Amino acid sequence: PAVLADRPGRSEITVSAPMTGIVTRVYAIRGEAVAPGDPLFQLRLTHEDLVEKQIALLQALEKLDVIKQEVARLEQVTASGAIAGKRLLETRYEQRKTEAAIRAGREALLLHGLTEAQVEDIAARRRLVSNVRVDTPAPDEAHEAAAHANLFQVAQLSVKRGDHVLTGSPLAVLTDHCELYIEGKAFEHDAEVLNRAANEAAEVTALVEGNGSGKLEVTGLRILYVENRVERDSRALRFYVTLP
Repeated sequence: PAVLADRPGRSEITVSAPMTGIVTRVYAIRGEAVAPGDPLFQLRLTHEDLVEKQIALLQALEKLDVIKQEVARLEQVTASGAIAGKRLLETRYEQRKTEAAIRAGREALLLHGLTEAQVEDIAARRRLVSNVRVDTPAPDEAHEAAAHANLFQVAQLSVKRGDHVLTGSPLAVLTDHCELYIEGKAFEHDAEVLNRAANEAAEVTALVEGNGSGKLEVTGLRILYVENRVERDSRALRFYVTLP
């Protein structure tokens, strides 16, 4: 006897808020299928520390532009002998310090949840990021290795438009049913055969009972693992088979 079961830690995926903000749009609909990269939510950022770090990066970028212009000017006047080279060296040192601050600022924004593209956009357009879109996450390696479309299902929406969410707050729950477990129950006299089948990676067949349409035979399955303890009441030994 066996039942179908979700894969613990894999069948359900919680989508969390990458940063503090207010939900301004909900793209997802409960029950729909979504692919990696599809939009789920949009947030208007209210995280004070994130805003301050963006401002600091913009200020450092503007300062670097001024320093580069000064370096170019000093290189010309130093070459003509109008001023000593010490002034140029000091300005170049200031340029390196500013460039280091910009690199640190970029890394800080990435740690806060912004993407590489968003950080580059801040540097290119010299404008703060005020909204962020939360997309469907990428599948794990086991999902990508399977021969099927990379789709998830929206099982639960935890927020609505206008909600204020903190970093890490759950926004939605997605389900990944590309694979399930068959959770079987073996008994004492089956244990030896079951363990031998698991160790030898022997093929297993499952008979799925249909609704009045007979039994569906699923072949070519293998035992994933056998639990190492017996249930106290039923004296059954649970084992698991992967079902694509």
